Amino acid sequence: HVTVPEGATAVAAGLTADATVTNDYVPGALHVEKIVNLNGVIGMPIIPNFEITITGPSYPQGNTHSFTYPNGLNYTWMNLIPGTYAISEGTLGAEWHVVVQAGTTEVISGETAHAEVINDYVPGALRVTKVIDWNDVIGSPMVPDFMITITGPSYPTGDTKIFNEANGYVQTWMNLIPGDYEVTEGTLGAVWHITVPMDDVAVLAGQTADAMVTNDYVPGALRVTKVIDWNDVIGSPMVPDFSI
Repeated sequence: HVTVPEGATAVAAGLTADATVTNDYVPGALHVEKIVNLNGVIGMPIIPNFEITITGPSYPQGNTHSFTYPNGLNYTWMNLIPGTYAISEGTLGAEWHVVVQAGTTEVISGETAHAEVINDYVPGALRVTKVIDWNDVIGSPMVPDFMITITGPSYPTGDTKIFNEANGYVQTWMNLIPGDYEVTEGTLGAVWHITVPMDDVAVLAGQTADAMVTNDYVPGALRVTKVIDWNDVIGSPMVPDFSI
């Protein structure tokens, strides 16, 4: 920005007149907004600080600002030399998908450029399959509702689904915070033997973990003893087949 004297400068005979011409440099600015999409995850995952770097004429080696959730998601780099600036973000692991603006952002003198950096949280899922082994029982025993509970980061106090003919014997818990989940089942009495995973099930970001819960039906048996009292009969009577 150039400032010259208003009007003409008078030059008198034998004297030296003075005038000042001022040049004000006009920098630009770059405003970055951090957008965090939790994508319907159940519970509150640990949200890290997001380290965003701009690289350009004012910062040829880069300059980094830490964005914090939820109240520190906007920041403006001031007094920048106009030109093109690249925006980047540090790695955050498999739980976060980072989208930065393609190419570079143009900072113009006297103006504020705008850019967005989007972080999409990547939850996981846990699919549980109920297996029923009838162990050759004769007849059709009553099939109960099977109450299966998972406990982990999204459900620290547990969440239960009912497995039956109506709801299905394969069910999936969606939008889980990645981590380890315990799988348990409610008691069913002596006629059922329950087998659940011995270890916690690891749920990974962007993937569906699988677990199996097996219920073995425990049938019984009835042994009948036939006793024959011959009552001192003489001879050997014919012994019939006894149908019991």
